Amino acid sequence: MALPTSGALSLSDIQTEFGGSNPISLSEYYAGGLYVPSGTSGTNGAVPTSGAISLSNFYGTSALFAFNITSNTTNANLRALALAAGWDGSTFVICTINSGVVISGNTAGNSTAAMTINGSFPAGVTLVNNGQIRGRGGNGAAGVTTARVGRAGGRGGRALTATVAASIDNQGNIWAGGGGGGSGAATKNTQTGGGGGGQSSNFNSSGGTGGGSAGTLSAAGSGGVSEFGGDGGNGGAAGAAGSAGAAVGQNAGGAGGAGGQAVNGNSNITWINTGSRLGAIV
Repeated sequence: MALPTSGALSLSDIQTEFGGSNPISLSEYYAGGLYVPSGTSGTNGAVPTSGAISLSNFYGTSALFAFNITSNTTNANLRALALAAGWDGSTFVICTINSGVVISGNTAGNSTAAMTINGSFPAGVTLVNNGQIRGRGGNGAAGVTTARVGRAGGRGGRALTATVAASIDNQGNIWAGGGGGGSGAATKNTQTGGGGGGQSSNFNSSGGTGGGSAGTLSAAGSGGVSEFGGDGGNGGAAGAAGSAGAAVGQNAGGAGGAGGQAVNGNSNITWINTGSRLGAIV
């Protein structure tokens, strides 16, 4: 619970909020010290890390809850993870995604993000991303046989959704899924090339029937080659649209799927560092 923004404030109030034991000394409560985390700020700005310090520096400050995501996670909900880690539901939250960790979406399109920040954070929340937040790639389109026009590739998946105020320090990657490749057009009843899957999360996107290959965390899939019809388009890189399938005569190849959104709800986010973001930011 945050300390008052004005009026009466005592050393015991600060001790109750941040911890400690008697006898109390104000010098114990420099930011970055034993009890007050670095970066703690209140009504009158940041709590000093050294030098002059007074009770008024603590107006509006609050203790925080810090936790780390240390292993790969699917369709992560930041509030749910904080509660599971022991958060009391009221103090300031700092969540750090460790280096090497991948937060993966398992759904193409914009229905489910790899990471969602929603619900109530009464004192605020900061996400520090040292790893990767990755949307699933769109599937490659299946090759056609009797149809003359190729099929469209699937849309890439969303990386991050924020519906409430949050600060983000992105030191890693926030990458949407790539769009799936379109399939080639046909001139006769022979399988055309399928589209390649878009670059994805830890959940591979599918390549289309007709030789399209899957999209993985590291690369988009390739379109399939057809002996008698059009070749399939390649899947798109992270956040990028897939390629269209090849036309044959007057018959158009299927369109490449759109790249996913890197961020949805950007107006709710204060960016401490933007890092690498691939895909639409809306």
